[in-house]
Amino acid sequence: MATNLSLLLSIILHLLVIQPIRGHSFKSLQHLEGSHKGQTVKGLHEIKRYLSAFGHLKLNHSIGLSSDHASVKDKDEFDEHLERAIKSFQKNFHLNVTGRLDSSTLDVMMTPRCGHESKYAFFPGKPKWNKKFLTYTFDSSVTPEVLDKLSFAMQTGFEEWHKHTQFTFARGQPSSTSDIVIGIGHIDGRGKVLANSLPPTSGKLSFDADENWSINDKPNADQIDMVSIATHEIGHIIGLQHSTHPDAVMYPFFYAGKTRRKLSQDDIDGVFALYGKP
Repeated sequence: MATNLSLLLSIILHLLVIQPIRGHSFKSLQHLEGSHKGQTVKGLHEIKRYLSAFGHLKLNHSIGLSSDHASVKDKDEFDEHLERAIKSFQKNFHLNVTGRLDSSTLDVMMTPRCGHESKYAFFPGKPKWNKKFLTYTFDSSVTPEVLDKLSFAMQTGFEEWHKHTQFTFARGQPSSTSDIVIGIGHIDGRGKVLANSLPPTSGKLSFDADENWSINDKPNADQIDMVSIATHEIGHIIGLQHSTHPDAVMYPFFYAGKTRRKLSQDDIDGVFALYGKP
């Protein structure tokens, strides 16, 4: 039971496409640029929470972010634990490994992203499908007004994965018998969680209805490309975690107004490593 709960919590954390710092709070944190070990700067606790959420920093009493009444000074202290976590983050995303909160590191942290990072990776236990033909359907949350757009996004994503892997996807009915069930609903408002999904063999995928979605080849600067997000989430559904390669569909950061619809070699290598070559 404990193992199953741990896996579920890991899935919830790792699969959310989120904007972890940017938004109402990050403008007030830009003064952190240049911060380094030995300083105490108001707002560093937000960086600690960010790095903890993505596996670079373990929060405990020794670093002043426990659930007790630790002082603000302790919470905002730039100690060796934080320096080591920042170096880990910088190394993982091919940044200059300084251990400081330089501008390039803060820029990456401010970018909308999806959960955990590594080179192509898998979920704990490497769950995967025992078949290559998967059916999908849309649940009752998908209204006729958004069905065409969502259907196009998913079909385009499925075709991209089919083109390079052994997977075939076909629309099926009803949802109780389909491998993949796709929905859309209000998650947390615009600009935070874009979509979430579960790994094999749960086959659940949901988009945030509050986002400004586009299916155009060139979305506007304030629009999120639904095709790119659909393609990314399909990768999770078949068992892939994230990649540190910026060109990969499974790269966890995503910008409004941009598209990333084509699988990179890293995405393909990940599927082959999990399932074998076709």
